[in-house]
Amino acid sequence: MNDHQCIDLEHLDLEGAIACYLVDGPEPAIIDPGPVTTMERLVEELAVRGVGSSELRHVFLTHIHLDHAGATGSLLDNFPKARVFVHEDGASHMVDPERLVSSTRRTFGDLHDQLWGEVKPVDPNRIDVWREDEPRSAAG
Repeated sequence: MNDHQCIDLEHLDLEGAIACYLVDGPEPAIIDPGPVTTMERLVEELAVRGVGSSELRHVFLTHIHLDHAGATGSLLDNFPKARVFVHEDGASHMVDPERLVSSTRRTFGDLHDQLWGEVKPVDPNRIDVWREDEPRSAAG
């Protein structure tokens, strides 16, 4: 397998609409798992690539918009060893996504659930916060 692979999440059955990356290695990681509405496809694609529920270790979030990070809470239910890495400004929204969800509901109205699904909170004990003044690597 390559170091990284793009996984097309086929949001709303559209190719190329939303994707995430799988980073292969001793501790596999994904970057931006996408919305809850694409999680089933993501889990299937990870399995095809040999990443089962006990293998995934890291979920990196570039930002917390639901098209990038909405599935994170649900994903962690399926991958019990995975930890989330998120910028300090987004961490509180992952623990309590209500403000984020309310904002997207105002924007998308009745389409919200069809587009993004039900966003679950992330256990704060499974979050590693990135601060701008603290460089980090995936290895720790």
